[in-house]
Order: sequence, then C-alpha cells, then structure tokens
Amino acid sequence: MTPLAKRLSIALAVSIALNLLLAGVFVGRALYRRPPPPERETPAFRGEHDGRRAPLRGLMREHGDELREKRRAILDARRKAQAALEAEPFDRAGLEGALEGLRKETVASQEIVHRAIVNAASKGSPEERTKLGRALERSGLVGDERRPGPKHER
Repeated sequence: MTPLAKRLSIALAVSIALNLLLAGVFVGRALYRRPPPPERETPAFRGEHDGRRAPLRGLMREHGDELREKRRAILDARRKAQAALEAEPFDRAGLEGALEGLRKETVASQEIVHRAIVNAASKGSPEERTKLGRALERSGLVGDERRPGPKHER
C-alpha cells in the first residue's frame, strides 16, 4: 500500500467514525425526551404527596380567591421589576420602585396565609396545632435545622 493510499484510508476511517458519532448524537437528541419539570418544586409543596401538607391545603382552599388575586399581583410586580431591570437607559429609581411594589405584594400574600394559620391555630385542638406545625416545617415556611434550605438554582 502506498503512503498516499494509507493516508486516504486513515482519513476515510476517521471521517466515517466522526459521521457515526454525529449521527448518534442527533439520533439520541431526537429520541431523548426530557422529563417534565416538577409542577411543584417549591419547598411549600415538598410534603404534598405524602399528606403532610393537608392542614395547609385546607387553609389555602378557604382563602383561594384572595391568594389567586395576590399571585396575579405578584406576577405583575415581577414583570414590572424585570422590565425595569432591562430598561435602557437604566433607571435606578424605577427599579427600586418596582422592587418595592414586588415586596409589598409578597408581604400582603404572606399576611393572608399567616392570618389563616393564626385563625386555624386558635380554633384547633393541640393535636391539630401539632399537625399544622409539622406542615409548616415541611412547607419551608419555618426553619428545619435538620436539612439545608431550598436550592433556588437548578
């Protein structure tokens, strides 16, 4: 075999190997389906599937309309903050105002939940308050020293 034929054979083999590798990557991507994102990845829903949040679910249902309204207001405030961050030229006062609005809506939402918890606790038995406390611990609304906090970046 001449040196030229040997080089061409090696180049052909490398070319075929690269083509097979790329074809495998494209076929793999086409066939691979990412798992759907968890619907409720936030700490408040971690105990949802095993019933540990049952006391909180009932409270949230009672105040559902009010909380839905607050969620919409929070989303709107987040959009305004995002728009202020992306605005050109940058407006520091505009961003501070947008973040203040977001903070107010978030606090108002928490106040609704906290009021509902206080009302439920004042009407509940010691056992019900214990269940509510465990639900709060699992929800991320109060600290749990046994495990680290939620991971916000994934």
